[in-house]
Amino acid sequence: MVNLTDEQLAIKGMVADFAKRELADGAFKPESEDDYRRRLRKLAAQGLLGMTAPVEHGGGGLSYADALVAVEEMARHDPRSANEMHTNGTGTASHLWVLGTPEQQERWLRPICEGRLRCAIAMTEPEAGSAATEMTTTATVTEDGQAYCLNGSKIFISGGKHADVFITYARFGAPPFEDGGRSIGALVVEKDTPGFSILRNDHNMADEDQAQLLFDNSRVPKFNVLVTGNAFGRLIRIYNRNRLS
Repeated sequence: MVNLTDEQLAIKGMVADFAKRELADGAFKPESEDDYRRRLRKLAAQGLLGMTAPVEHGGGGLSYADALVAVEEMARHDPRSANEMHTNGTGTASHLWVLGTPEQQERWLRPICEGRLRCAIAMTEPEAGSAATEMTTTATVTEDGQAYCLNGSKIFISGGKHADVFITYARFGAPPFEDGGRSIGALVVEKDTPGFSILRNDHNMADEDQAQLLFDNSRVPKFNVLVTGNAFGRLIRIYNRNRLS
């Protein structure tokens, strides 16, 4: 059994009080998009989004251990909000503060921490599953050299229905790829990107929405690139944080 510190006990108590007061009654009821956005802003106002993100970009600066105490306690009262705390705090959004430039962090990370944007990770593919080294989505430099042309599809993307930005894994360059994962990098795709669409949205047994995405010659500015190829090891180390909660 883990003995919590006084600070962790205080975090646990704060989350429990907030969840019981603001969230528990509606935790298992359907919600509209407006209701969802209001809930996200409530979490942000309580400091429960971006908990481990740097303070200078709107985050809480907590350790992962402290943040996971908060996520676990929230899950007792409102599993959906616990998932938002994870995705926009300890999990997917961490790509932005580990790999992002200060300009990228200011553009996307601060709004995520403030509940104004929602992120999702786009890695799993129809033919590859979560075996990332088998992915076929490609990012190739456009003729003018100012952007990348993204082609491929993703499936089972948790939270894709509500997401504003997608941390998207892709192979940089042109096929054939015979390098395992060495050509895999990541870039941020905004939901209004030309050529990007959500084909369908399903729900799993936990009533979590899971989207299928299509990238059809989607033009993604170079500004949006977090890392090009030769970074698969770094990406997976970041992705593995998703497994903590």
